[in-house]
Amino acid sequence: MNTGKPVSTGDVSSLPECPGGEIRNYYASLWEGLAQKAKCILHVLAGLKFGPPPAAMNDCFGRSVETLDALSDIDHLLDRRELEVSPFHASLFAFLREKESHTDIFEAHAHDVLAWLENTAPDYWRWAWLWITKAQLGDTHDILHAPCRAWAIESLTKGYPVEQVAIILDRAEIMAFEDFDVEKFHALRSLSTRVRNAPETQTHEWPLFQEVAVALSPDPNASDLLRHRIRQLPADEIPIVVRSSENCLLDHTVSDAVSELNRRLAVGARSDAEILGEHERAAYALVEVAAHGGPDYPDRVEDFVMKAREPGSLIASYCRESILAGRFQNVLSLSKSLRGPSIQRDVLAALCFEGLPPDSWPNDVVETSHATRCLALLKGGSDDKVEPELDLSSLFGDGRRFDPDRLHELADKVHELFFSALAVASNGRSSSLQLTIPAGSETSWLARAVRKLEQIALVAGQNWKTSRNWMTLTDLYTAFDLPPDTSTRFDQDWRLAGVRLGLRLIAEDIAAIAIGLSPNDRITEEDMQAVTASPYWSDEAWVDGFSSRRLVLLKPPAANALVQRIASSLDGTVTDFCERSNLRIKLALFASEHQLVDVARQQLTQAAECLLGYGFRKDPYANDILESLEMLADRGDRHAKQALLDLAGPFEAICEYTDGDETDHFRRGYHHLVARYFPDRVPSCYANLVRNEEWWFAESLSRAVAYAGWIDSIEGQALLETFICPDESVALERRRSQEAERALCIVRRRTGRNSDLTEQEVPEDEEQDGFEDAHLTTGTPSAPDPDPTDYPPSRLPDFLDAVSHVPKYDQHSRLIARWFAHWEEVGQEAAVLDALENVSDDSSYVWRLRDSYDSAFETALRIRGRSDAFHWLVRAQTHSAGWSRWMCPEPTFKRRLRHAAALYRGRWKEFVKLTAKPDFRGDAGKNGIVIGLSRLVFFLLEVGESELARSYALEMVRVFKEELSDQPIRTPDWAR
Repeated sequence: MNTGKPVSTGDVSSLPECPGGEIRNYYASLWEGLAQKAKCILHVLAGLKFGPPPAAMNDCFGRSVETLDALSDIDHLLDRRELEVSPFHASLFAFLREKESHTDIFEAHAHDVLAWLENTAPDYWRWAWLWITKAQLGDTHDILHAPCRAWAIESLTKGYPVEQVAIILDRAEIMAFEDFDVEKFHALRSLSTRVRNAPETQTHEWPLFQEVAVALSPDPNASDLLRHRIRQLPADEIPIVVRSSENCLLDHTVSDAVSELNRRLAVGARSDAEILGEHERAAYALVEVAAHGGPDYPDRVEDFVMKAREPGSLIASYCRESILAGRFQNVLSLSKSLRGPSIQRDVLAALCFEGLPPDSWPNDVVETSHATRCLALLKGGSDDKVEPELDLSSLFGDGRRFDPDRLHELADKVHELFFSALAVASNGRSSSLQLTIPAGSETSWLARAVRKLEQIALVAGQNWKTSRNWMTLTDLYTAFDLPPDTSTRFDQDWRLAGVRLGLRLIAEDIAAIAIGLSPNDRITEEDMQAVTASPYWSDEAWVDGFSSRRLVLLKPPAANALVQRIASSLDGTVTDFCERSNLRIKLALFASEHQLVDVARQQLTQAAECLLGYGFRKDPYANDILESLEMLADRGDRHAKQALLDLAGPFEAICEYTDGDETDHFRRGYHHLVARYFPDRVPSCYANLVRNEEWWFAESLSRAVAYAGWIDSIEGQALLETFICPDESVALERRRSQEAERALCIVRRRTGRNSDLTEQEVPEDEEQDGFEDAHLTTGTPSAPDPDPTDYPPSRLPDFLDAVSHVPKYDQHSRLIARWFAHWEEVGQEAAVLDALENVSDDSSYVWRLRDSYDSAFETALRIRGRSDAFHWLVRAQTHSAGWSRWMCPEPTFKRRLRHAAALYRGRWKEFVKLTAKPDFRGDAGKNGIVIGLSRLVFFLLEVGESELARSYALEMVRVFKEELSDQPIRTPDWAR
């Protein structure tokens, strides 16, 4: 192999056999024949967390004849890929890491690799592996202190893999945990969580973000890194690899992408129905990749799509990608197969941007749509098939039967109407269209809208014929001066939206035709300023439409004006983070495609801010912050109280930057704390809620007053005068105190109610639960539950297996508790503990036994003492994932942690470290570490670490505010 000559069967037969069939023996015999330098290089490669690029091997191991000889000797053991060197089989490096001398050899000889990373490595490798390698060699300073939010944002905007960002943060978390720097650990964990969740929960445009980031990256290796990961990427991200490829590598990249997608299609074809979704995504990705291929690909695409169940949608996807790639001839070559409004508009765009005269167009292209007929006529062609008739009856049906398809049908009809009228005017055969509108609808807003569009088109056609002046966006939107329908009827709402969408489609094609008539005739800044006066224009809709086809229709100053308008609106408005990141990403793409590189980078950076922003839907982080500050405030901590007041803006706006689903109660919880700790602020807070007509929150705040300790104050009395809802009165009645009785007198005097409203009724959901329980007990009787007395401690595994067959899962814990109690009562406590000890490491039993470990702790404490009981308390916390609110009930957790604080206060740090890697990870990171949020604050306060509890809670507040940095959140007047 080293000679480069072909390998014959005789060469293979002459190789020595693997001794005894054991791979370790084979490696051992191979090892003996290697020079010392070769052994050291292999040890270093086995110890590194990455594979160096092949071109850097000499630099990583010292440029010398000895190094060259050593690399030549072990070349057959290495796989030299484009961007990394890896072992020919992973078992080789596993064999080396098992050797006792491995760590010493690695640390002694890895400094050349470190020097390469620090001095001459390309940017990506230095960024990705320098801190990790330094930490391996004992220097942990950088990995502990360098990763931060700004670093993560910069990394994402450079197009670096999000997986590598997470790897670096993961290593940093481990180091912070080992140092027990809980504040640093929390900051890193929060950032890591946002990074890992960003692609799936903070945007619908993650592939687009990657594409723009790679395109704008200052690192020339960014596109190579994306191509290197092609086998790991989801199918719908593979076209991005091709779009991002350099021209010199495009053919090779297309070939690799097609091979990979064909492999996935072959796997999908042989697999179950659950693979069908991925199979479909791979099919769409395949035609998108093919749009970037050579001249033989259109025919291959046509053969492929014609075998599909829905070839039209695949052709549409292929055409859209061809337009995006600027390969307009692909669209024209498939013209005989093209159907549908979207594809017809792609044909028009292809003709406009190619600038071909009508007599060179493929057969049937002119007949594709009215818009292409218009283009042919405008460019001097002729068309005898222009029909001046159009039936619009379907648009005036029953508006109550609305679905999104009807809106798009209306937009397409509006588009067809306009270009039909324009074709009529351009052809000169008629002065108007013959429109079919149902009787009785002639005076409706929609009828007036279509007549207005017909008039605009006819005028535009006449102007072209007489003066060769093509219409502009200003002409279209200024002429369409019909006031929007202000009716609140649902059918008019969707028709208004359909006309608005139709106008945008018309505007895009008008701009495309302008380029077809004159290649440099693009939308001006004056046009872009003028259209904003129209109630039918939307900046965001224009950018959204651009992102799917990327036709550069605007001059750079016009594009910049559009971007700045949208950006200014975002800078002044609090919006949902997911929607915000989507729009920022599209703005970055829009700016980049219009050669506004600095503007694009700015928007991409702000998009990354949003990707790492607060909370996808049910994120409980805000609640953990409230709980932590509440515990501190209850102990009189003035810093916690001030932090609570400083969070007024973020909590008042929390339903705006999340989707409001299950985050509204965080805001109500915040108002309850305001009522407790800041009674003087409540009246103005309440007034603000009423002024904004946020009645639900206003009522919640007034109910909170009933539970606050200041209802006899002047402010409290004033608020009580507003109590008019039963919920608020009930809140007072349930307090059962002298202050509440005095307050009730005020409320009853105000409302005229003289009796209590509280009633002891079974809630509806409890009644339903009872019905379900009764329902489950009827029917065929099940087998009797296992009798705990039949299973002595020595047969605990048998008992647990028997319990596993009990159909009602909620009975398992009860049966195990009965077993535990019975054998303790008969004096078998020690045997019970021994039995639990024997099965405690068996993962199949952990979940069933998790409730028993607290009992085991109490038993061990009673019969064996504190030292032995400690490890049972650790097990109880670990096996129940006690630091996670989702896995362990609050009462159980608090009771357990109070035991730990009371009995093992001197070992509290050890307790946290031992319990931070639960068997059920819940919200753990990739490294499995969980040390809790508000639960850790609770424990720190219990063990007397008040300063650390405060600093940890305030770090949570700092991170929370940092995550909201892209939102223009203002502090409400009542909190200033």
